[in-house]
Amino acid sequence: MAKKHKLLTVLLGLAVILIIIFGAFQVHKLSRAHSSFENYYAFRGCTQLLNKTPNSGICKTAGGKTIQIVKYNHGWYLNGDLPLFPFSPAVKILLAALIVWTLIWKGVALWKSARNSHKTWFIVLLIVNTLGILEIIYIFAFSKKSAQPENK
Repeated sequence: MAKKHKLLTVLLGLAVILIIIFGAFQVHKLSRAHSSFENYYAFRGCTQLLNKTPNSGICKTAGGKTIQIVKYNHGWYLNGDLPLFPFSPAVKILLAALIVWTLIWKGVALWKSARNSHKTWFIVLLIVNTLGILEIIYIFAFSKKSAQPENK
């Protein structure tokens, strides 16, 4: 049993590391694409420049579609496709890592509470989000199988 637990922990750790690396790569790729008009022009597949000003440009894509590229917050974007989260790449990576961290602990805690028939804990863990803190407390302090299940 301990061997399976150790293997699961290693696999989860590797999955988290791969997700973080992939996320960092995507953030870097998009940051580079948005860094200049020329980079975004190429990123969008433009083949013909129709008009360009210091804060916008209009081009035609390989498919014949005309698009407008605009400057927003020191970056270049498709008009109407401005960023929802204008945070720095480091903040976006941190948020992604926190989401993965929380989901892993929440998943393990929910699984243990369901297996132990702890219905109240299951509902609380499902609804309350504490970035994994409550889940860790449940796993290590309360998830031991009891002789009498909580709400049967």
